[in-house]
Amino acid sequence: MRHLHSVTSGARRAAPFPLVSDTFLAEAAALREFSAAVAEAMGAPPDVAGEVARHLARANLSGHDSHGVLRWSQYVRELDLGQLDPAARPALLRESTVTALFDARRGFGQHSTMRAAEWAAAHAREHGIAAAAIRHSMHIGRLGEYTGRLAGEGLVGIVTVGVAGDGSGTSIVMRSPALTARSALAARPATATCPCSMSRCIWDRDWPGTTAER
Repeated sequence: MRHLHSVTSGARRAAPFPLVSDTFLAEAAALREFSAAVAEAMGAPPDVAGEVARHLARANLSGHDSHGVLRWSQYVRELDLGQLDPAARPALLRESTVTALFDARRGFGQHSTMRAAEWAAAHAREHGIAAAAIRHSMHIGRLGEYTGRLAGEGLVGIVTVGVAGDGSGTSIVMRSPALTARSALAARPATATCPCSMSRCIWDRDWPGTTAER
């Protein structure tokens, strides 16, 4: 059974995801194959598609269905709206000995974030600590995937998300007499991991935003 995962009913999910009434079992390999095929059909290179597929399938296998294959409806919609560029690769804008800034260029966030995590891991091994930031990122998926891989390599890892700007999230809402309600800030999830006797220990938290009116 560890190779199978139940994709559960979406009845408890909040919009914008469509409701799904059925529950079914799917092989993890089938989820990865399906996701990779969708990503490539959208224009992603095979290595980018493979990273996204692994990430989504592992989210389902981890019991975090809200960040699994359910997300394809969101990604396709973002492609249709011209927001997501599946073919984009992250660019390293600048770096120092232990810090770096990447531009995700609106590509798949799972690929750009893992690229930044790999950079940080390599430099931390050499210098003891390293940090990387990413801008212009799309949805990056389940945060525990990145820190979990770092812990598996014997490293302590911390990943945080901060999003701001019109339409960026749903946590803080500002209202103007001339405008409809618009999102100003998104939720602020964070995760941290460290190697331990159980292979890895993961702490995961999502701080909801505050509703403010103007």
